[in-house]
Amino acid sequence: MSFPLKNSASFALSATLLGFLLGGCIHPRPEQHSHEIPGKINYIPDNPTTRAIAKAPEPVAPTPEQLRETLEAGSRQSLINLTPDVPRQLEPSGPASAQTESPDLARAHTGTTCIINFNDPYALALDLDHSYDSFAYWYIPYCGNNQWAYVQPTGYTHFHLSFESSAYCFGTVPGKVGVMQNGQCVQTGLDAANVPRNLSPHSNTERVKFYVQKRYEGIRPFNLNAIYIPRISDNPQYGHIQVWIRKVDGSWRYWPDLAPGYNWYFPLDSGEGITELQITSPGNYGWTIDDTTITIPQ
Repeated sequence: MSFPLKNSASFALSATLLGFLLGGCIHPRPEQHSHEIPGKINYIPDNPTTRAIAKAPEPVAPTPEQLRETLEAGSRQSLINLTPDVPRQLEPSGPASAQTESPDLARAHTGTTCIINFNDPYALALDLDHSYDSFAYWYIPYCGNNQWAYVQPTGYTHFHLSFESSAYCFGTVPGKVGVMQNGQCVQTGLDAANVPRNLSPHSNTERVKFYVQKRYEGIRPFNLNAIYIPRISDNPQYGHIQVWIRKVDGSWRYWPDLAPGYNWYFPLDSGEGITELQITSPGNYGWTIDDTTITIPQ
């Protein structure tokens, strides 16, 4: 399935149909809805080159109970049967996600590096109303070589792509955002697709899954290089994540608890040959992620 962004009517129809594929129709969103984060601090987007780096330990095997929950989450939503148009301005110069400020922390991984940073204007434009009020039903950045990374909610119809900077505020016109001036939200008509984001789940128990598909070939294995967890709350419970990976042989491994404030990188031997990545909370509290670096082997 392919559609051009130039035809807003056909895109709206495609978005609605895709909403049904995700497990339910896309309902009207509450006006000026906000995604509440307990103890939120005035987070200022940082310089990726100065982030604290941490090496993830070896993953562990899940118990049968944990595995059952993971498999159920992964099967709640069908894979997104959508291959967007290749952004013409990105060919043949390279994938959108590779044009980023973030460093590649795992240079041992060879192939096409794709940094899923939730800032890609083309990927944001694929979402309904450019996710202008943070609601997002998918995020599909182009990774080059006719390959796309798919980020998809499970168990709920959406997740949130919140503004990285508190300088921005919700627009009153779908697809547009405003800027904060003297404590007031001033409508500027800025396209929401051009505003950097990070990802948070809608509910504390939600899982978000990642996978890669190639045109005409379907699911492609990939390697997990790094995940950045920004510290955006002074609540000590907020921000910890649990990372699950499904290997090409069908087995699952997971990292029980990775703390916020670090750019976690994954050694090649434990992060390679993945067909699905799931991120959730190790407890009943929220979390936020940003730059997620993967490599798709040639």
